[in-house]
Amino acid sequence: ALKDNALTVTVKQYYPNAQAYTAGQVHEKVLNASGIQILEPKELLREREKNIAGGVFEVKAPNGSSVDVLLFGSDPKATSVTIAGATYSFSLRHKKYVLPLTIELMDFRAQFHPGTQTPKSFESTVKIAHDRSSRVVVISMNNPLRYRDYTFYQASYAIDSMGNEYSTFAVVKNAGRLLPYIASLLTFGGLALHFLMMAFASRSKGRVKR
Repeated sequence: ALKDNALTVTVKQYYPNAQAYTAGQVHEKVLNASGIQILEPKELLREREKNIAGGVFEVKAPNGSSVDVLLFGSDPKATSVTIAGATYSFSLRHKKYVLPLTIELMDFRAQFHPGTQTPKSFESTVKIAHDRSSRVVVISMNNPLRYRDYTFYQASYAIDSMGNEYSTFAVVKNAGRLLPYIASLLTFGGLALHFLMMAFASRSKGRVKR
């Protein structure tokens, strides 16, 4: 349950990946701005960004009045609830992380298999900016962008009815990306020290024999 000074929000039903359906008749006990009344669980996808969560949440006021709200991750509308004389808006979204750079999509190109709409490859030309510096790079299916501890992969794309292009990137943070290099240096240093100790030991034995 999540509490603040005015409300208590309790999870009654939650699916990390769900399919949403509207019912023929609106269910009065569950509120949703888009008329969604049914959620069914779906198998989790390996591409985490493609999973769409959904759930039913109980919103309870200090005076004891409550209402159940159904939220779906791809619902474009926020569901408004008036309770205890105040109105609140609820929506279910992915957690946001602040990245150390900004990315601007400058161009997008896709190649399709002949005679089909199945993409063969696609790539994005982006402008990345951090502090006062910026540069233009190309991110493609086989050519991710690596920046500090982050790796940006070309995940998918979309083109709307107006011809506007959208590019989706999967972002992975690898805080331990330097560990293999550090481990290799330590291994090399240990071997070098071992051979040096063996060399000194051999020279010491040779002097004793003389």
